[in-house]
Amino acid sequence: MALKPPQFIQELDKKPNRYYGTIEYTAWGNQWIITAEDHVAELYRRIFKSTRNFHSNNVYLPNNKRIVSDINWIMMKYPLKINNPKIWAKALEESIEYVMYREKIAKMPQKSPTPKRFIGDLYEFQKKGLAFLKNNKRTLLADEMGLGKTVQGLALLSKTQAHPSLIITPAHLQLQWSKEIERFLGEDIDYHQITGIKPYDLPECDIYLIHYLLIRYWAEELKELGLETILLDECQELRRTESLKYEMTNKVIQSSEPTYVIGLSGTPIYNYGVEIFNVLNVIEKDCLGTKNYFSQEWLGGNSRSNQVGKVVQYPELLGSYLYGNGLMLRRRKEDVFAELPEKNVMTQFVDYDKDLYIKNIGKSNDIVAQIDIAEDKFRGQLMLDAVGNARRSTGIAKSHHVAEFVKILLDAGEPVLLFAYHHDVMQLYHHYLGEYLPSFITGKLNQKQKNDSISRFMNGETNLMCVNMRTTAGLNLQRARCVVFGELDWTPSVHVQAEDRVHRIGQDQTVMCYYLISETPSDKAMTKCLGLKNEQFRGIMKDKEKSVFEVMKGQKNASNFMWDLIDDIKKGK
Repeated sequence: MALKPPQFIQELDKKPNRYYGTIEYTAWGNQWIITAEDHVAELYRRIFKSTRNFHSNNVYLPNNKRIVSDINWIMMKYPLKINNPKIWAKALEESIEYVMYREKIAKMPQKSPTPKRFIGDLYEFQKKGLAFLKNNKRTLLADEMGLGKTVQGLALLSKTQAHPSLIITPAHLQLQWSKEIERFLGEDIDYHQITGIKPYDLPECDIYLIHYLLIRYWAEELKELGLETILLDECQELRRTESLKYEMTNKVIQSSEPTYVIGLSGTPIYNYGVEIFNVLNVIEKDCLGTKNYFSQEWLGGNSRSNQVGKVVQYPELLGSYLYGNGLMLRRRKEDVFAELPEKNVMTQFVDYDKDLYIKNIGKSNDIVAQIDIAEDKFRGQLMLDAVGNARRSTGIAKSHHVAEFVKILLDAGEPVLLFAYHHDVMQLYHHYLGEYLPSFITGKLNQKQKNDSISRFMNGETNLMCVNMRTTAGLNLQRARCVVFGELDWTPSVHVQAEDRVHRIGQDQTVMCYYLISETPSDKAMTKCLGLKNEQFRGIMKDKEKSVFEVMKGQKNASNFMWDLIDDIKKGK
């Protein structure tokens, strides 16, 4: 039996006993002008904050499917003469369709099982997230960092098979996404990573991967793909309307008219509340009315002086409104704490500066050339020197990309421990992350300096502490929830000890441990040594933790992996 529209959205009586005013559409601002008797105009002012500063009988409201239903509800009691009946009929039809769909969603299952084609399993809260994305086709998934937004986005692609799909990411996350596509959708998945600023003929495939900085060069070609799904990773990149990223991404979405547009961001609001308006307006145009209306309704703007507000006055109310209208879903770790393990360990793939790597790896090439002709007693030290420089070259080459990843965590308000090995890599972190006023713990500091650094971090004077991973013994840094390894060590126990600076007695929240891996030979060798397989996503995907035996085995085999790395250097990899 078909559902009937709720009474508040049904078509009005065409011959009411009396009219209490008029309603007229104006293309200027795409809005409705309501001119009504004093008490009716006052009713509108009480319901809509954006109209409270008007003291005339005129009320201005956006032509928005969500707002039109509210206007229609008030008109059920206080009918208005409609001066543009055809435009109103179309607006009301869209509003009825929207309300009926919301009614339908309320009767749908609120959890979606893990898709059959998806590799892995989902937590219960992720199954709820998948159902939300499937039901609300234009929406923002704003879960906190570490709750698996990427996993839920890929699960949606697996569930709907709404292809071709386009995934737009920041440049430094392209490698991670390509790995995750293969991890969760299978290595045989038909996807293509778009590269370069000069367009070329794109192959037919299910998924296209591109970063925001390339959209301006590929906008015309992307429009011709017949896109069914667009995922916008870290969509806070679109918070500024004056940016080319915003303009061109918006152009692609509006011209493609895909079925699904899903934003992914743990930090949709940076400095000003209007930024979430900009982000959501890309995902679904006019979903929150005009920018001026949104400012007055939610940010404390003044409609009389046309003053634009900046800060969301009641974030909880706005969050409730967005969720109730299918525009945003946000869960925090504490909301799903019972489902999460105490510690999530994840590999995160980052890019590296190839030119910078080549510049620094030359020293390792020179040392390797001496190994075969050196006396046996010198070969071990030469190996360590060559491997050490290869690790240092890797740390330097990926430092900028590591910093970009850490910025995402910091901008989300997460206290972070960033671990490194080489002093000059730490200096680069200071350069790239200096705006966050980081504390440092290195072997070059005396005890007083270390204590001062710890105090700054634990007292909340900074959310970032950079630590040499060989100087962690005895540190208690439970304030952090995120541990990031910008560099790797050959010894698994060194990482475990570093993780335990946070994951220890006194920590009452889930700890997220990120291992940032590049495609350099040294990172590949060390990843194998540590048992951090490419497809590994321990914790979130319920993979088992490494046993003590596996850790000891990794330590014992470190020498073998070092020699593998020497062979790769010889081959010029």
